[in-house]
Formats: sequence, structure tokens, C-alpha cells
Amino acid sequence: MTRPASDARSAGRLTATVTLRSCSRLSRTASGLLESWSLPGVQRVCADAAWLPLADGCADLVWSNLMLQWSPDPGRLFAEVRRSLRPEGSFLFSTFGPLTLTELRSAWGAVDAGSHVSDFIDMHDLGDGLLAAGFSDPVMASQLIPLTYTDVRALMMDLKAWGTDRAPGPPGSG
Repeated sequence: MTRPASDARSAGRLTATVTLRSCSRLSRTASGLLESWSLPGVQRVCADAAWLPLADGCADLVWSNLMLQWSPDPGRLFAEVRRSLRPEGSFLFSTFGPLTLTELRSAWGAVDAGSHVSDFIDMHDLGDGLLAAGFSDPVMASQLIPLTYTDVRALMMDLKAWGTDRAPGPPGSG
């Protein structure tokens, strides 16, 4: 589906691209899954999503699954995706919304005023960011998917696998 550029972006045609903000953020489970994922004609790409190693206008489709929320600058990421897409290309993504982890946020709020739970961007703000990056007529939809855990440990293990085991600092704080 995507065609890489020259040099490190070897000649040829990609049928799928996996792009992650930082490979070092991957949990062992996710990293192992990525390494074991293999399909004929599919080439994996691990790169900073704000600086994709793709030629201008080479991609028919960019797909991002649960990565956008970890970007310190979604506007930069959207601009980079737009740069990489052909004029008729599509950008599909899933991400967490502001209602994600509300129960955990509320529980921590009863303990102290600290920020212990990640905040997630509202879909309307994401749509505005897409427009600002040059996308036309973005279609945004949300779906609430409740997850139930048997105990706090199970929740914490899931959060750790997502990479949300601590609240992020201000953008650029590492």
C-alpha cells in the first residue's frame, strides 16, 4: 500500500507499514509480537511518527492503532502523515479518548491532587488538528468500549502493557 523513498527508504513497494513513535517504548510483549509478525511482501517500519522515513506522496494508506495518544505533538504527526500520503490517500487511526480511565482518574482524585493518569485528546480537537494539517473533511467517530477487571493488579498489568504505567510529563519532558 505504501512506496518507500530511496536510501534507507529502499526501493520497492510496501504492502503494509507499522509505524511507532519510539520502538524503545514497546513492551516486551508488543515488541515480540511485532518481531513475529510476518506476511509475504510486508515490510515493517519502526520510526518516529513525526519524521516518517517515507517519500512525499508515496502512501495510499497510513494506519495507526493506539499510537497517536503517545505523541507529544499530534499536529506534527498529522502533518507528517499528510506529507506521506498521495492526494487521494487515507489516514485511519484509533486512539484513546478523554473518557478513557475515568474511574481510575476519579479514584486517584480521592487520594491526592497529583496527575497519576494520562489525559487523552478529545476527538473534536483531533479533527481540528487534521484540518490544520491539510486533511479535507475528516470523519471522526467514537465508540465506548467498557473493560472490566477482576482486581487492581489486572488493571495495572494491562496499563503497563499499553505503556500507561505512569502519567506523562509536559511535552518534551521525556
